[in-house]
Amino acid sequence: MLLLGAHPTIVSCNYCVVSEGEFLMFLTMVDHAVSLDEAVVSRHLYAGDVNAARRRVERVLFDVAAALAFCHAQGVLHQDVKQDNVLLGADGSAKLMDFGLASLGEGVDGALRA
Repeated sequence: MLLLGAHPTIVSCNYCVVSEGEFLMFLTMVDHAVSLDEAVVSRHLYAGDVNAARRRVERVLFDVAAALAFCHAQGVLHQDVKQDNVLLGADGSAKLMDFGLASLGEGVDGALRA
């Protein structure tokens, strides 16, 4: 398991346990969360006027970019960035989740490589 540490734009796994034969993961709580995919399909992301929709989309892009920058600074490659792996909170913030395919990258001239 990769240890990334806490970041405001990442859904963190706080701890895991096996209880009564069930594997349980305790993750960051995101109030009234919906996946980015659900927000796109339902058109919620685009509600209101053009400027309001643009601000929501910009925030999602900024938050996901911040999450990836944090991961890459730790040497971690997510490797599965897609709409289903981004949660939107009620406050409009976006959090990257599902690090099941993540790996440690190798540095080449300051850039990460899988």
